[in-house]
Amino acid sequence: MEIIENEFLDLVDTWQSYIELFNSEKSIDIINKNCGGCFLIIQHSMNNNILLSLNRLLDPHYQGKKNPKENLTLETLLEKVNDTTKKTELEKKLRNIRKIVNDSELRDIRNKMLAHSDRGIREKPDSVTGEINFVVKLGFYDVIEESLKLISEYLNEIRLYLSLEPMEYLSFIRDSSCHILLDLIKKGQNKVVAEI
Repeated sequence: MEIIENEFLDLVDTWQSYIELFNSEKSIDIINKNCGGCFLIIQHSMNNNILLSLNRLLDPHYQGKKNPKENLTLETLLEKVNDTTKKTELEKKLRNIRKIVNDSELRDIRNKMLAHSDRGIREKPDSVTGEINFVVKLGFYDVIEESLKLISEYLNEIRLYLSLEPMEYLSFIRDSSCHILLDLIKKGQNKVVAEI
């Protein structure tokens, strides 16, 4: 459980940092005026990390037909639940989270653009491959927020079943210091302007 929880916390942490850096006109303006090229790479990497991490948590417990390989995913945690009624309830919740992600096309983006380079998708004129900030611009913000909330609830139901204290996953903030970085960039910009 700990490995999966830590992966989820890393995802939440990355998401919160992403929002802090790239979801306000003010921060984007500071970044673009000072070091846009560098942050474009960071933004692209964070985009990919968020989508890969979210989808990895939602992968099936076993993958592959000939030699199935075991994954550590949210589905894996169902092994800890012996009560069939509770297990059925949790399976339904997991299917709902997967449906939200699949219906939004985030799964396809992960499978056909991030994990693989599907030619048919990549060469489409309306493909999002060139859109660095596709997480926010294409309306995936709400899907990711809802998915994180539901995954948090799912994990806490399993924790309660195992007689563990619930955890405030979405409030668990490791100080990303993004606001400090933005302040330093802004101060550096003002210093350069003052010296000119």
